[in-house]
This record gives sequence, structure tokens and C-alpha cells, in this order.
Amino acid sequence: MQKNLENTIILCGIKHCGKTTHGRRLALIFRCRFFDTDDEIEKQTGRKVREIYRMEGEDVFRSAETEVCSRLAAEAQSEPCIIATGGGICNNRDALKVLHTAGIFVFLDAGEKNTSDRIVQEAVYNSDGSYSNLPVYIAKENPHTEKEIVSIFHRFYVDRASKYKDIADFIVSLEYDSVRKNTERILTVINSTDKSV
Repeated sequence: MQKNLENTIILCGIKHCGKTTHGRRLALIFRCRFFDTDDEIEKQTGRKVREIYRMEGEDVFRSAETEVCSRLAAEAQSEPCIIATGGGICNNRDALKVLHTAGIFVFLDAGEKNTSDRIVQEAVYNSDGSYSNLPVYIAKENPHTEKEIVSIFHRFYVDRASKYKDIADFIVSLEYDSVRKNTERILTVINSTDKSV
């Protein structure tokens, strides 16, 4: 039987690493609230995150992200919860600052190949030779082959993984395994005194 959640758990990591999936499962286990910062931004603005980023730029998006994180951090002070952050939270110092007052950061590292494979699988090849349904940071470089998508992601992954390791209180290496077993890995790490497993 899982104990009540004593500290808010803030899940961070690159898009497609499983933050939302595992966040919802953890919330069920701990019987607490779950929030996804991107979903909260969309509720607050009435617009998709990608649309805000593409149409209004990074600064406008980061401002909305910080506002949402400030609200969630305040709520977490009175009742611990699970928060899944957006993939680029590591580049938003203001949002990180308020979230660090709310709980512990857990970096979900699904590995470069696993994450890259998921991105390629979700990419849509268009008749004009372009790709759509890609993360913004890949789409803006206008890749025309899967190899280019993987190459762009590699540069991105190296940079982001380093940043997430720096901000994380705990690091969980997720395996190519069932969701249940990976959730168990997360629980093992946050219930231990080690910083990685």
C-alpha cells in the first residue's frame, strides 16, 4: 500500500518520455491531483501550446508557462500533487524557480533512441516532401528525411538531457518496458535515498 504523498513530485524530461502517462498513474497510486502544465496553459489561454509558440514566439509562451507554474506551486503548498512539466521547462528559469519551492524534480530519461523513435513514428510525411506533426524545435529546421529528424533530435537531446540532470533531485532511467514496470521504477527511486537508478 502506497503512503500518502508527502512532497509534490514534478516530472520533467524531453517530450515523449512519458511524463503525462506516468504522472496520471502516480496520481492514482497516491490518490492525489495531477496537473500537466501544457494542458493548464491551454485551459488558461484557450489556445494550443504549439500555436502560441509558433504564432507569438517563445517569450509569450514562457510567460504563460511561468504564470501557470506559479499557480500550481501555490496550490501544491497546501496539498501535494503530481505535476508533469512541458518539455522545454529546463529553459524557463522563472518557472523553475517557482516550481523548486513546491516539490522535488524527477527527470524521466527514456533514452535517446526510444524518444527519437517515438518522434519519427508520430511524424507525418506530406506530399510536398516535408514533415508535419513534429516538435517545434525540429519542425523549424524543416527536415526532409527521417535521418535529418534523428540528427536534429540528437543535438537537442544532448543539450536537454544535460540541463535536466542539473535541475533534477532524482533521475529515473526508463527502460523499453511496460508502463507499469517503468512506473514502479519511478516509485523505487522517489522512495529511496539514491539520486538515480
